[in-house]
Amino acid sequence: MPATNKTEHLGLNDWVGTDKPKRSDFTEDNKLIDAAVGGHINDTSKHFSESDRERWDGLITSGMYFGTGESTYTLNFEFSPKMVLVFLSGKAPAKYKAEGGYPMANWAIAIPTVKAGGITMSAGKVTLSQSQSAPASGGTFYNLNKKSGQYGYLAIR
Repeated sequence: MPATNKTEHLGLNDWVGTDKPKRSDFTEDNKLIDAAVGGHINDTSKHFSESDRERWDGLITSGMYFGTGESTYTLNFEFSPKMVLVFLSGKAPAKYKAEGGYPMANWAIAIPTVKAGGITMSAGKVTLSQSQSAPASGGTFYNLNKKSGQYGYLAIR
């Protein structure tokens, strides 16, 4: 005979001392548990599928480089990034140089469809600029390859 009481969430048998469980009570409970747990495990809005995990494995690549002071520096990737962020460690993204009246960019972001100053992207290559002199009026000083500067980058596949 099924239990006198049922559990709150799954409606499983919750026997009292006078109940006489039958094998069918256990098998029905097992079916309820399997449906609830199996449905939860297979719910891809709550859990990632194997194909999601494979797609996201290595989604972000990070690294660092030391600036050479040359007018350009190139990062090469074995893939074509969807986005790359480059930044000078320990510095604000930008600084205004009052004595020259121009901003100094210490970071840059590249997206294939957007043209941004100081950084270009094509296929698996990102080229960064280092200004060699103060910019013309209204220009920006790109500080993306400062000699001995420590830079970090994040590339999204």
